[in-house]
Amino acid sequence: MAIIDFGVARKAMVDTQIAVHSVVEPRLLSALLTVPREHFVPERRTYLAYSDAPHDIGGGRLLSSPVTFARLAQLAAIRPEDRVLDFGCGSGYSSAIFSKLANR
Repeated sequence: MAIIDFGVARKAMVDTQIAVHSVVEPRLLSALLTVPREHFVPERRTYLAYSDAPHDIGGGRLLSSPVTFARLAQLAAIRPEDRVLDFGCGSGYSSAIFSKLANR
């Protein structure tokens, strides 16, 4: 199996999937470039972490597609002084992103 450079995959996800869909908030784009999405999918599926599709993470839960999540996160307009309560967050990926955007 080929070795995947997840940093390159993360940048490609932002450039080719997210930014082209009018997600432009700089802090969100920075968070998406920083948080390793591959840590939030089952190990046997890390090669799919950056594909433009939702992913089964087990237990009947899904990790939203990158574009869907990014659009929703941008609509939330989270400011640095905000506090975010993320419940039913599935894998924790959204919590990790929100932790980069909000104070608490």
